[in-house]
Amino acid sequence: MTENVTKDAFLDGKIHVLQPARGGHRAGIDAVLLATAFPAQNRTRIADLGAGCGVAGFIAAARCPEAEVHLVELDPDMASLARDGKYLIENKEFSDRICVHQLDVAASSAQRNEVGLTSQTFDTVISNPPFNDLDLNQSPSTQRRLAHALDQSQLAEWVKTSADLLKSKGELWMIIRPSGLPELLIALDKAFGSVRVLPVFTAAGKNASRIIVTAKKGGRGAFSLLPGFNVHGDKERYSQNAEDIFRGRAALADFFR
Repeated sequence: MTENVTKDAFLDGKIHVLQPARGGHRAGIDAVLLATAFPAQNRTRIADLGAGCGVAGFIAAARCPEAEVHLVELDPDMASLARDGKYLIENKEFSDRICVHQLDVAASSAQRNEVGLTSQTFDTVISNPPFNDLDLNQSPSTQRRLAHALDQSQLAEWVKTSADLLKSKGELWMIIRPSGLPELLIALDKAFGSVRVLPVFTAAGKNASRIIVTAKKGGRGAFSLLPGFNVHGDKERYSQNAEDIFRGRAALADFFR
């Protein structure tokens, strides 16, 4: 391990990942919330789009003991960290169920099929797409810029790829900034329904900083805006619900019932 790479534990040590110590994107609570948002039962093939170093995908594999999890990441350095990270001794329970693909999410269906990302074979797609507007708050680091800068109009490409990968009635789970919701709903309208939105608040009384959106391919259910989830409680400490999720004692899926 180089001095520019750290080994970090999530969910009280249930998974470990390799991350850039500086100059690259480091995963945080967004990845944990996303990877614990969906029910763990009956998941056999999961795709993580924009997987970074693998935090969300690793958590998904740990939560779903029967699932094969495919990580899709454009940045070669981050994809390499995910490949090396899956072989950490702490991840031995699920390492053989993780596949890492250094590939653009917007690659063609034929390119995806060539590497095993077969169309209409996944029951779950999770995604934490880059969320900053391209002209705002750009990081001087190329890796961080790639991880945080996606034109919101490009969300349609990520949704299109998700629709191609998913089986009929398969589910997409995505965490984005609230400002991306209009574009995302437009993109989802072509192939998805049964949309549910969970606002995520840093604390009570503040605007939502993130939203988690789930939709079903071919779903026909009504749109639902769910009660929000507070990450912090009193005195800037994590709320008890958030603490339980971050320590692996609970899952955000309970808030989507």
